[in-house]
Amino acid sequence: MAGMISFDEIDGYTVDVSPNERKYMCCICDSFILISPVHLNPSMGFICGFCWQYKHRFVKENDIILPQPLYEEFALSILFPCKYCEYYTFFDSPATKHEIQCANRIFECPLSKLNKWILPTMEYCNWQDTDGLSMVAHIKEKHEEFILRSPFEMSYQDIKNSEEERRLYIAILSNRSIIAISSEYDKEQNQLIFRCRSNKTGYAELNYQCRVEFSTSHSKVTDFVLVKVLPLGAKILETTEDYFSVWLDFLDDSSKFRFYFEPSLEPGQLNEFYLEDYYY
Repeated sequence: MAGMISFDEIDGYTVDVSPNERKYMCCICDSFILISPVHLNPSMGFICGFCWQYKHRFVKENDIILPQPLYEEFALSILFPCKYCEYYTFFDSPATKHEIQCANRIFECPLSKLNKWILPTMEYCNWQDTDGLSMVAHIKEKHEEFILRSPFEMSYQDIKNSEEERRLYIAILSNRSIIAISSEYDKEQNQLIFRCRSNKTGYAELNYQCRVEFSTSHSKVTDFVLVKVLPLGAKILETTEDYFSVWLDFLDDSSKFRFYFEPSLEPGQLNEFYLEDYYY
């Protein structure tokens, strides 16, 4: 059948999947369901594990939500096609990270629907290209109001006074590199949460590292924390290293946050097994 990818000759993988096969896609992000835990909302469809970690933003009190262990077991027999190249991706394995380092990956605007979990409520931008240089030019031309000027500093008072629970700041590091900084004012958890995303493809270890320094009137010294910088659009289950949170009770109107960015590990420091062995 036209447009189908056949796995008949691959031992253990017997399911044919079209690149546009809707029944294997998440109803929230419109991408293949590659990460557990998988859930089903009968009125909406399947929900992937990546989106499920943000369930507090879309699951309503009376929604019926059903865990899908059988789907997860079945998905282990599928190879999912990369939407950018000829690679196949395995369910719930390190290979699910392939698309964030794919050489043919398409860059989407930081304000695109792809990054909706870190964005305020807004009209998404549909710009996309294959080059980081054009992204910086696009941001300067179309989204100047989101640019955070150097030194990359913001105040808690400005965040608190915003009408949006989430705000986005874009730090331009060079004519090719940007870091999108998302702040989330989580009143329910009594926390302020920061996430950092870059337009650089590759594993977090090949990306930037963010050092967040913050001070308050309660402390005579400046505290700091190190946070991973993930690629924009990366569909990864977050760990405590992937964001920075601080209790609201610890902050006051004098609190400020300053962000510093530097490369993480050099490519030679990574084990070749980690880079190559999980791709078919």
